[in-house]
Amino acid sequence: MIYDSLGRKIDYVRLSVTDRCNLRCTYCMPHDIVFAPKNELLSYEEMLFIMRVLQKKGIRKVRLTGGEPLARKNLMFFLRELSTYGFDEITLTTNGVLVYDYLEELKSLGINRINLSLDTLDKEKFNRVTLRDDFDKVIRALNKMLELGMEVRMNAVLMDGINDDEIESLAGFSIKNKVGVRFIEEMPFDGKSNDKSKNFIDYKSILARIEKAYPGLYKIEDAASSTSLNYKIKGSLGSVGIIPAYSRTFCSTCNRIRLTSFGELKTCLYEGGGVSIRDIIRQYPGDEEKLWETIAKAIAAKYKDGFEAEKENKLGGFKQSMSIIGG
Repeated sequence: MIYDSLGRKIDYVRLSVTDRCNLRCTYCMPHDIVFAPKNELLSYEEMLFIMRVLQKKGIRKVRLTGGEPLARKNLMFFLRELSTYGFDEITLTTNGVLVYDYLEELKSLGINRINLSLDTLDKEKFNRVTLRDDFDKVIRALNKMLELGMEVRMNAVLMDGINDDEIESLAGFSIKNKVGVRFIEEMPFDGKSNDKSKNFIDYKSILARIEKAYPGLYKIEDAASSTSLNYKIKGSLGSVGIIPAYSRTFCSTCNRIRLTSFGELKTCLYEGGGVSIRDIIRQYPGDEEKLWETIAKAIAAKYKDGFEAEKENKLGGFKQSMSIIGG
């Protein structure tokens, strides 16, 4: 097993497979983003090498993120290979635009849990925020996920004046649908700033709004190392979660590391830089010992929490957007 210096067991890696997306949501992908040349990104073979080493050392769960993972060509080749490595769980975060045709194969590979990024149930608002007329594709994919019996978590980043008027209706979606609707505090990862935006809504305000709309709301048990505070509306099929991403109430039990599509290892979402795993494996091809030595050193230096990481990073600002870091 892998432990950091504070004794936290690290068994979960979030792997960003691309810096590209097919939507242009302002809070995670600035419109002036410059995509990287292909040779700067990890190849699938390099990712598989890293994942094999991590699995041997005790990583049990993998989540694929982006950008939009399916925006990368031949992703299913990668997933077919990864599914043979013996991980306890492989999950996928997607915006739902491209995923419909792959859902049955994903389930056959054991990828039964999908995190669907969907900030609004209003088609006009969706088109305005994403600059794409793809709402119907996303809803079609969501319905098929439910038909297949997949475990769906619908993640909505809440922004005051943009989609905060949907808190009640989004939460209510969990009543008749077996979906975990999760509200996420907006984070300052737009590639430009350090601080929370003018649209920020804190998790306590979100909870108060849901409690007022649904007096029968009650707390349910959170999974170990959960980033969300989880609730159910009385009589509902699904659940409601709130992720205090900016407030960072979950840092003490953090079990995650992140690997960007550039091969940068981050032990905290709020840290500025990271260790270049890409450079190590290209300098020492096939050297598992050298790779693990680098990863283990980074984990040993993992920050106490996101506030400590942000303090260290304050002078530089958050230069990377969420599309690069991974959701």
